[in-house]
Amino acid sequence: MQDAPHPVTDWKDALRKSAWYYSVRPDFIEQAFLAAREVLDNYPDWGDIKLYYNDFNEDFPAKRDAIYDMVKELNDRYASTHSGKLLIAGIGMQSHYEPSRPMWKLHLKSSLPWVSKLLLANRISWLE
Repeated sequence: MQDAPHPVTDWKDALRKSAWYYSVRPDFIEQAFLAAREVLDNYPDWGDIKLYYNDFNEDFPAKRDAIYDMVKELNDRYASTHSGKLLIAGIGMQSHYEPSRPMWKLHLKSSLPWVSKLLLANRISWLE
């Protein structure tokens, strides 16, 4: 996702137009999760490995909302064809907070509960 997209009506509009976007196709994130899930399903002896979407700056409301919409859509689509199973089991969050950014406490507090709305695990993967 773009670092701080303007509010968008479709999460796909918030995707960073990276080399992955152009060389694979705009659904590269879903394709990556589907490929990883297929590998894990073929190797059940590896254990119960969960797939996480990890990003940074989820404290920016427009980015957070775009990630929420993306994960919800991908999980809903996957669940409809896989007996209710989730494709993405959790959200990994990483952020850099600075005292000079006055809204950081409010943004951090608001960025944690949205993951629970998706009934997913939440991990802070990097915080400084």
